[in-house]
Amino acid sequence: MPLTDYNPASAENLKLAQKLSASILSGSFAYLCTMSGSALLSSGSPFATVATLKASGKGPKGPVPDEIIQVPSRYARTTKYSQLILLDTDEEDAMLKALQKDAKRTAFPDPALSHAMFSDPDMRYLVKHSKRLRDNIKKHGSYTALGSAFDPDLKSRLEDLKKRHKWDDQKVKEEIEPIRKHFRTHRNEYLDNYRAGHHDSRSAARLKAHLETLAEKLKNDGGSGRFAAARGEYATSKALLTLFGTERWEMKKGVAVSGGANGIDQIWVQRDDRGNIICYLIVEAKGSNGARLEYRDTGEQMSPRWVFNCLLQMASGNRKYYDTSQPNQQRMAKKILDAMFDPNGPKVYGMKIHSLYGQNTFNLCVEIRDMGEYNDPQALVDVQASTPSTSQVGLLAYD
Repeated sequence: MPLTDYNPASAENLKLAQKLSASILSGSFAYLCTMSGSALLSSGSPFATVATLKASGKGPKGPVPDEIIQVPSRYARTTKYSQLILLDTDEEDAMLKALQKDAKRTAFPDPALSHAMFSDPDMRYLVKHSKRLRDNIKKHGSYTALGSAFDPDLKSRLEDLKKRHKWDDQKVKEEIEPIRKHFRTHRNEYLDNYRAGHHDSRSAARLKAHLETLAEKLKNDGGSGRFAAARGEYATSKALLTLFGTERWEMKKGVAVSGGANGIDQIWVQRDDRGNIICYLIVEAKGSNGARLEYRDTGEQMSPRWVFNCLLQMASGNRKYYDTSQPNQQRMAKKILDAMFDPNGPKVYGMKIHSLYGQNTFNLCVEIRDMGEYNDPQALVDVQASTPSTSQVGLLAYD
């Protein structure tokens, strides 16, 4: 059952907020600590030696995994670079280098395919009709000289592609040919998994922007708090890609390029084999030992009531709560809100990932806290059953 509207001040949403808990629902902990290149995960004790990372299969749906081994991020161009998840330093240069290195080496995961295949409609069309394109090139010209008998539809697509990207004929050939040849031998695989590839490419772009923006804010923002912010956001995104790498989480919201100073830090999604979202993960990033979840007028940070309010603010267009350079985040917030109150919708979970830097004993530790499930369809049923319809409200007013 979807919400009637997404206005934070509507009568229905104010009642619904009161139905939702203002306190965190769950509290299971795990601690990840790294020392001398070895790693272990300990449930319940921060004094464990720590780890290289890879998910044990349970993922964050429910209790935090008992065992973690590292997996390389699928968005990395190479597996040779350091898979840092902790930044145990306040040295700006060290933090900047780590962020910039990861941003530079973050890319669409399948090197055999260009990101353009999934982002450009003409490229997708040309690759999908690769046999017809190949036949036309053989019979009626080449990429550098399209003959008069060349298929007009394909010709138009090629010309539009060149104009849009400012490519010359040779660049068009360099971009299309490797994809076309690879697609020819993997046609069914890529048609079946097109949506997954499309979402993967967009997630990689968001992750790259997230890391680049963290580096820019670290370099240009004032105040010592920027170190903790960068450390927490970085550790969080790296943990999702390595701790839970086999779960194939995709980033939907990271550090905002513009706006979005308040509210939810990161949002990730998990999809089924057909590309449908089956789970949303709301993540709070903390970057120093002294950082705490705050209690606001809308409830404790990461409580159901607080998350509900943040999503309403995003959905209704409050610029303080979403990245104004990513207007689709408003639509995403509406989808998450609908999922929270739909008995058959995707699950919505919460997690806090907290770098404990700032106290020598814990400098190399990250605390992972399971915040529980936010789905509560019965709350909306109860509120809508008790809220008078518009016509009833009018009659009551006249009485």
